[in-house]
Formats: sequence, C-alpha cells, structure tokens
Amino acid sequence: MEKKWEIVKYAYEKVLFYMDLAKRSGVDINQLIEKKDWYSLPFLSREEAAYNNSQLIASEYMGLYAMDKLIHAHTSGSSGEQLEVYWAEKDYYMSLLPLWIQRWKAAKIHPKDKVCFLNSCLPDGEDYRVEKSVMFISKSKLDYDRMSHIGELIQEFRPRWLLLHPSAANLLCEVVVNENIDLHFLEYVELTGEMYFEQLVKRIERLFSCTVKGHYGSMEMSSIGYELEHNRYEIFETSVYVEVLNEDGQPAPLGEIGEIYVTSLQNYAMPFIRYCIGDRGKFLKNSTGKRVLEICGARNTEYLITENGERLNAELLLEPIIRLSMGGEKMVYQVQSQQTDERELIILVVLDDEIERNEFIQYYLNNLDRHVSENFNIIFKFIDRVIFPNTDTGKVKWFTKLSK
Repeated sequence: MEKKWEIVKYAYEKVLFYMDLAKRSGVDINQLIEKKDWYSLPFLSREEAAYNNSQLIASEYMGLYAMDKLIHAHTSGSSGEQLEVYWAEKDYYMSLLPLWIQRWKAAKIHPKDKVCFLNSCLPDGEDYRVEKSVMFISKSKLDYDRMSHIGELIQEFRPRWLLLHPSAANLLCEVVVNENIDLHFLEYVELTGEMYFEQLVKRIERLFSCTVKGHYGSMEMSSIGYELEHNRYEIFETSVYVEVLNEDGQPAPLGEIGEIYVTSLQNYAMPFIRYCIGDRGKFLKNSTGKRVLEICGARNTEYLITENGERLNAELLLEPIIRLSMGGEKMVYQVQSQQTDERELIILVVLDDEIERNEFIQYYLNNLDRHVSENFNIIFKFIDRVIFPNTDTGKVKWFTKLSK
C-alpha cells in the first residue's frame, strides 16, 4: 500500500479525532482507500487541531504519552492558537533522515558535529543548555544586548554550525560586526521558520565564509523540504506528502499559487492528514521533472484590505525588494510593513549604507504593483538597527494588517 494511504488507514482506525471526523463528514474511509479517492478526504485546519489536541494522539501511543515518553513540542500560530505536537522518537528521527543527507551533501555536516540551536524556547526560563555536542539557546526575549551575550556563548562553544530563524541571524550579524565577535569557525548556517531575503544569505556568507541553506519545516511535519535556490525547496517525499490547492480545494495547476496542505508520512503518534499549514506556494518542475515547491512570502491570513473592502495579497509588498535583491549586491536587510488604516501603509526598512534612501523609495514605488500604489499612501521609515524579534516567539512578523 502506498505510504500516504497506509498512514491514512492507520489514522482513521487508531485516532479518535479522525474516527469522529469520518462520521461527521459522512465518508466511508475504506471505500476511499479502495478507490484511492484522495481528494474526498477531509482537511484538517490548525484551529481544529488545536481545539482537539489530545484527541489527535493515536490509541497505541497513549501509554507513552501518559508516561511522558514522547517527544513533545509546543507551537503557537499567528492567530493565537496553541498546539502541542507529539512524536515517537524513532519516527521523529526517521523523518529527519533526508534532511541529514542534504546537510552532509551541502557542507559535510554530521549529526555528531557541534551545533547551536537558536530556534526554540527552553523550559523554566533557561537561557541556554548544553547537552553533549549541542548547545540549545532560548530564542525568547532577543534584543541587541542578549544577542551580544549569545554571540559570546557561541564563540566560546565553537560549533561547526548554527540553526536559527532569519531575524535572529540578522541580529547576530549586526552584533558580530559591531562587537568584534569572532565566529570564523562556522562552516554552515541553516535558516528556518521565517521568510527572508537573498541579501541575508549574502551577508552571512560574507561575514562567516560558510555555506548557508534554508530548511522548510514545522514541528507538525518535522522536515518538509531543503533549499535548492532561494525560496525554492526540494520536497522530502519520504517524510511528507505535499499538496498545493486552489480555493475550491482542487490541485492548483503547475506554477499557480495556492494553499499548502501537508500529510506527515512518519508521525504515527499524532498523524496530520491533509493539514493546512498556513503557507502559500506553488509547484514548479526542475530540469529532471521533479517537483519543486516555491514558498510565497505571505501566509494565507496575510492580505491588505482596501477602502472598498478588496483584499490584496500582502506579498505584493515584497516584490520590489525581491527584484532589487536580484539586481546586484545592494542589501535590504529587513522590511516590516503595517497597514495602519484603510488608506495608509507604513514600511520600516533596514538598508545597507550603500543604498541611498531616496533612490530606494523611487525604485520601490516604480516596481510596486499599481493595485497597492493606487489604493494606499505609503510612508517609509528607515531604521539603523535590525528589528528585534518578538520576545515570546523569537521571530519578526514582517506584516501586520487591519482586522476586518
């Protein structure tokens, strides 16, 4: 039986939530499996998963759950919902196998190499923790002073590689430049968890002379894909089944943007079937005909609201920056946009010193989609330091909007 159908059969036989979902949806799961009618399977939203959290744990793993012997992670969504994710240890490590293969190909990174993880919060308010070859550093309450201290910790620990969010990487770069912290020993940096510009990759490569790659993943799925080129990812087909669907819930044609739905092929303790992960993207094909996933900058909840109620994809605000990054070495380190009312947008920008501000404004407006420029007054605010990550999530939210 094909792997995706195998885990569907398991979920609908062993997980209370899916058994109830089949009854509510009026689907005969055995009939769907027999006909291989994938598109009649119900979807799972993040809100549903959070509301029915404990009911998503398979009955066979309830004992390990009760004894606290499952790998556990806590995630918080942009709309405030909180989700506890559980994995059996063997399944979790199996899901990471293709990622480790890619890390080895990219920079000869081995699981036993020294590493600093700066992408999660530690329990009991811990600042950092060292376990064998791994230094875990809490991403909470990141500001310039704390990142200076983190830079010193990394300098003392001397890992071969780092895993961190792009906003934290930007802040670390600033600290390294200003505080004379020496991290020349780094050989590999992996960025995950946020949208970022190609200029950040160039900045890290220039500062540390190391390999930089992006990883697309989530705690629900573990690892989804690995960066082939900026914003385009090879999908780990043995770990996840990925769909890009249009507004009607049907497969979006090749090259067209849609909602990303994922099915974990490894997590039997807490299966996620046709799960709306909240991102938008599109499928492309590489030279060998293999599927490549391109991630859009805006999530499925991020859009501009015009005065007449029209909704515009917030990613339109990123297009001028992306074009600028393709044109040369000039750097835009960070952008944060906010819709303050029905006619006004404020854009905070952290620029490289080589870019003249009026030149940037002119370029941005000349390359901005007219639907945005005709509907909004745009106010640019230039700041000298990178934007500090959110004290709780450790991330920078690049866009905020009106609620309507």
